[in-house]
Amino acid sequence: MDKLDIELRKHLFISFVEDHYNPLNIIRSLGEKGINSIVILVGESVGMISHCKYIKKLHYVKTQEEGYSILLKNYSEEQFKPYIFCSDDKNISFLDKHYNELKEKFIVFNAGTQGRIAWLQNKNNITDLAEQVGLIIPRKEIVDTGNLPIKLNYPIITKVLSSTMGAWKNDVYICNNEKELASAYKKIKSPKLILQEYIKKKGEFCMEGFSINDGQNICIPYVADYIRFYNNSYGHYMDIVPFLDADLKLKIEELLKLTKYNGIFEIEFMKGPNFENYFLEVNFRASTWNYALTIGGCNLPYFWAKSYLAGRILYEEMSLRTTSFKAIVEPADFIRNAKNIGVFRWLMQCFKAECHYYFNKKDPWPFLYYILNKISKRKIEQ
Repeated sequence: MDKLDIELRKHLFISFVEDHYNPLNIIRSLGEKGINSIVILVGESVGMISHCKYIKKLHYVKTQEEGYSILLKNYSEEQFKPYIFCSDDKNISFLDKHYNELKEKFIVFNAGTQGRIAWLQNKNNITDLAEQVGLIIPRKEIVDTGNLPIKLNYPIITKVLSSTMGAWKNDVYICNNEKELASAYKKIKSPKLILQEYIKKKGEFCMEGFSINDGQNICIPYVADYIRFYNNSYGHYMDIVPFLDADLKLKIEELLKLTKYNGIFEIEFMKGPNFENYFLEVNFRASTWNYALTIGGCNLPYFWAKSYLAGRILYEEMSLRTTSFKAIVEPADFIRNAKNIGVFRWLMQCFKAECHYYFNKKDPWPFLYYILNKISKRKIEQ
């Protein structure tokens, strides 16, 4: 254990999260480095995080405000600033609104000033920045829900301006004409939308990474390239491939500099009809595929925290792979695809995948309790 690692372990590690496999794997990644997390669990528990073996202290709270009160009351007077990890847009947006107070006592994902992460979460703002650095974006139009597009031709896809608005993914509709859009408006919850030209994609991919020094230094070792994907959504079975596209990486670096972001992030793209790369969005928090990087030798929460202290990215301590490997979200992919490709084939693909986002042989109980929870709920509904 080097001197910097000893210094790092003087800090508390706090996850301000909902009960989901995304934050579960942040906690697991830190745990595999011998760092147990304090967890402020917001909302309903499904039995995953509460049964993780890497938890030091668990606080159940119903609201973000209650969680924030616990954060300040219990952990704001530490000699060494605790790290705070977030893995969903609503919680990071909430903490971003309190950044001026938090920055004095904690190390938290931020974009330099209070409220800037919320500004960057707006798809219109982030796509404007992406365009500035030369990334291709789908043509877009901002409308109040119910209004028809003026500039765009059909087909179009509806999206919320920010994932904290409306029904988020449930407000996504592909509309081939005015009649279909009018029908979608009757179901959409968000008061305001970004309409985009619908591009029939050849594929979709994303990158998990982290940035320090106000976005001046970024680490993106791998691309998650979806093997299965859907018209209006990403997939749950993917190749994790070394990121070797120098031109695209340079543009992403320029974009992160404009955001001034410090923290773990995910950036998403789709492949157009001619395999051109269309920028979609950036998630300014830990995202769903974070554990794949741990499998690949870049433990995201650990190396972000340690690189933050060092002031530089510690590539020399990582054991990055030069070949690809597969990852799978077991329950979601089974439900959506096992019947189509055959259960035996699906089981073989699952068995051969090196990264599983739910099951973890080092920490098996969260997956087992998740399954038990699903079974008990189904029995109650019947």
